[in-house]
Amino acid sequence: AHLRAGMVVNRAADRAQALDAWGRFEAAAKRFLGQAPELVGWVPQDEAVGESVQRRQPVSVLRPESPSGRALRSLAGWGPIDHARTTTPFYE
Repeated sequence: AHLRAGMVVNRAADRAQALDAWGRFEAAAKRFLGQAPELVGWVPQDEAVGESVQRRQPVSVLRPESPSGRALRSLAGWGPIDHARTTTPFYE
């Protein structure tokens, strides 16, 4: 079976910074591993993340319309995630 791996760039100031980080990671992965995962997307750094940490609630619940909340919702649509969902626990 073919395994698809994906990467999310986290806490990027903007799209340019996220793509720059991805480019460096992709080059290193190809150099040392001979292949690189897919870029799934990126999550921006915003004040909602800090607030969610302080309140101990997921940013997607606490502030779903924040930039990071919208990004996480978008990332949840990555196709291979659906294949990984199961009704059985990962740890027993």
